[in-house]
Order: sequence, then C-alpha cells, then structure tokens
Amino acid sequence: MNTTASFIAAAPVAVFSVLSDLESRNLVLSSVSRVEVVSALPVHEGSVFREKRRGMAIRRLTVGTFHPPYVIAFNRRLFGLPLHLEMTLSEDRGGTVVTATASTKAIAPLSIIARFAANRWIRECERDLADVKRYVEQRANPGWRPGLSDRSFI
Repeated sequence: MNTTASFIAAAPVAVFSVLSDLESRNLVLSSVSRVEVVSALPVHEGSVFREKRRGMAIRRLTVGTFHPPYVIAFNRRLFGLPLHLEMTLSEDRGGTVVTATASTKAIAPLSIIARFAANRWIRECERDLADVKRYVEQRANPGWRPGLSDRSFI
C-alpha cells in the first residue's frame, strides 16, 4: 500500500467536483490525452471510463467508491492484477488535503509486480494531483496568477 498527500487551497466540494468529472479529465490532467465515458452519467459507483495517457495504452477504469465530497476510488486491472486507488478529501487550514492510497492484492509470485504497479500508479497520482491543484486553485482564487506576488501591489 502506497500513500501520498497534497494540500489544495480550495473547498473539498470544488476539489471533489474536478476529481469526479470524468469527461473533463483530459482538460485538467496534462498526461491524459483522451477520455471516453462508457457508462451513463452522472458518475456513481460502478461508472466505467477509458482514458488514454500520453505514451501509454488505453486503460479501463471503474469508479469503486463514490461518497461526495469526501471519497472517490478507482479500480483497474494491470496484467490481470487488481489495482485500487482511493482518494480521501478532508478539510484542513481553509483548504483540502487529498490523501491518495494505491493498493493491490496479489499472491506471492506476482506481489513484486503488483507493488511496482501500485508505486507507479501513486506517482501518476502525484502528478495528477499537482494538475488538479493548479486547476482548482486558479478558479477558487481568481485574482491570483502565477508569478504574482504580494509586493506587486505596492
């Protein structure tokens, strides 16, 4: 089991709405080039979608857990191994802490591959959360722009 956390200066509802917007993943996440939602909207437990990441094959993901605005989880299979990524959102210091945990269940001969796959997915998640942070914070704080400091107004 691998875990990473990220602070986003916005309300959990704003962060969750971006994480659960399957149709717009390619607009928010820089590594996602195409998304196809297979199941009916709105998003719910069991929703299925396919995403194409740059330099990778198309992957099929299922929404495993969906409890707005605090928990969303995605399931997928890699070489037949089940992978699970759960993102838990909690309010903290006027913003949201997103804790992502990647886990898998595999028997001994495949456990090394499974741990490698979970490590890779958590690294992807860290990059995705950086993209989500940039996207949400720019919309939550419209007066702020990258490179703008407090001294600019003096």
